[in-house]
Amino acid sequence: MEDKFRKKSFTDKDIPASDRGVPVKEVVKLITSSPFYEDLCELLEVEKLKDEFIEIPGAATLLQAIKAKNKEFEKIDLEASYNNLAFTKTEDDGKFAFVFSQVDEETGELIEGGSIIAKPIYSARSDFFSTLFNMDRYANSLIDSGYGHLVQTNLDSLKEIYSNGKTHRKKYRLLKDEDGVYFRAITSCKNYYDYNNNIAVFVGLLALHQESKKMPGLQLSAVNTMSLLYAFTLRRRKAGQLKK
Repeated sequence: MEDKFRKKSFTDKDIPASDRGVPVKEVVKLITSSPFYEDLCELLEVEKLKDEFIEIPGAATLLQAIKAKNKEFEKIDLEASYNNLAFTKTEDDGKFAFVFSQVDEETGELIEGGSIIAKPIYSARSDFFSTLFNMDRYANSLIDSGYGHLVQTNLDSLKEIYSNGKTHRKKYRLLKDEDGVYFRAITSCKNYYDYNNNIAVFVGLLALHQESKKMPGLQLSAVNTMSLLYAFTLRRRKAGQLKK
């Protein structure tokens, strides 16, 4: 995996002593462009908290890191059926890649010159193959062993299946920078699972701020905040509060 996609972390040593936290208003700015802005603000009762200060040392450093990461990539969300996808090898390294043919939402017709070639990153390739009759282990083993042409044959054959009534329509998150386009993840056409750092940090900081108010004396930092984030979002998702 390219270095720019490797997960980065920081420790308490990276947090300046002056960073004692961040105003709620600054955290809210992370989601102002989200289509779920109003729902998220209602969920976390932002109106009641908007003038408060989140006393989590390192929170400002965390926000700066997120803002810097946001500038690195343009996010592209596409919805496509299986038969509007193609598969190829990248010119630079010969790796398996996806070709997304953009479709006009009003007419349903392909947009001329609208194809996007995207390299899969993280678990995107495996996740995609798992939606095709759970062929992820089979397909990945063939590709990694140099038999990608056999996977291509399988993928071409599946187009016949998805042309005869069976549907395979997904939403895809792509990332674009000056070097190219990358297939980040499959989201969902029903519930929206947004692979979005801004939303994750917003939910994490606001949720922990609310919890800390219930437990005076609780010591938090941005470092252990993110380790606790998963627990809070998982609990709320299980309760149906984060479904959309």
